[in-house]
This record gives sequence, C-alpha cells and structure tokens, in this order.
Amino acid sequence: MGFDFAACPPKKAVLLHRSGGKRRRAIENEDEVERVLRGLGFVDIERTTISHLNSSLEQALLFNQAGLVVAPMDQNS
Repeated sequence: MGFDFAACPPKKAVLLHRSGGKRRRAIENEDEVERVLRGLGFVDIERTTISHLNSSLEQALLFNQAGLVVAPMDQNS
C-alpha cells in the first residue's frame, strides 16, 4: 500500500499551549520536557498555541501530524 509503518507514529511532538480569553495555559518546565522528548527520539518538536481563533481544520492538521501531544492540565481537574 506504500504506507511506511516504521514512521508510525510520527517522530513529531507538539508542546501545546492553550489560550482562551484572558487565560493562557502553558507548560511551565517546557525546556526540560523538550530534553526528555529528544532523549526519547523525537526529532521534530513544535511549540505552538491554539485558541478559539484557530479553525477546526488548523487544529485537526496539527494533531494529525503529531506522534505525541503534550499539554498542560487544567488546574480545576
């Protein structure tokens, strides 16, 4: 079928910040997380922020290209 199973999941990780109104949730120890991910073999690490301003298509493309998504937990959970 031409599908490369060796590339699955993709070696891309996304460090995701979420923004909503006046609040921005970020990963506090982002540099340390990136070092760990590189040690696990992730070669492409993208730091990005999404909010209600991103279209559903933009968000779907971001998640589709990632083998791993790291995001902050909600403090209320």
